[in-house]
Amino acid sequence: IEERLKEYELALWGGVATLRSNDNDVDYRQWRKFANNLELQKRLPGINGIGVIHQIKRENVESYQQEQRLLRPEYKTHPLHNGDVILPITFIEPLGVNKEAVGLDMMHEHNRQESLLKARDTDTAQITGPIFLVQDKDKTPGFLFFAPFYNSDDHDTLNERRAQFA
Repeated sequence: IEERLKEYELALWGGVATLRSNDNDVDYRQWRKFANNLELQKRLPGINGIGVIHQIKRENVESYQQEQRLLRPEYKTHPLHNGDVILPITFIEPLGVNKEAVGLDMMHEHNRQESLLKARDTDTAQITGPIFLVQDKDKTPGFLFFAPFYNSDDHDTLNERRAQFA
């Protein structure tokens, strides 16, 4: 199990490297190409998908959704809440089995939020406690694995990580 989790983590850091090498400006087509080249089902069995979660300030949600709808007209964030930021799943591949997760805001549920913010604050990969994946009709327990990415390579302190978190 530990060896498999290490392989999963390497895939996440590969995704972070892809984002950072493109100044975090990767669109849905580029992410799909990255994910398809990972050949998850062949090389990393057990992973249901690999995605990108963006941090969006409340006042930028509408423009963010409009930008995402250029390539995916049905894109919307959910569920609604009154927080200062949202952290929705922007991209996830493979899309088919994960379609219901697209746009899901990680801030809506404690285990997701806690692990994602811990990843942000520590610049380390983090696994959630047990959760139910929205796309799993059988409601079997699962988990999410997060690796943070930032707007700058200068994120050595907690304050810098929080300010540069993307």
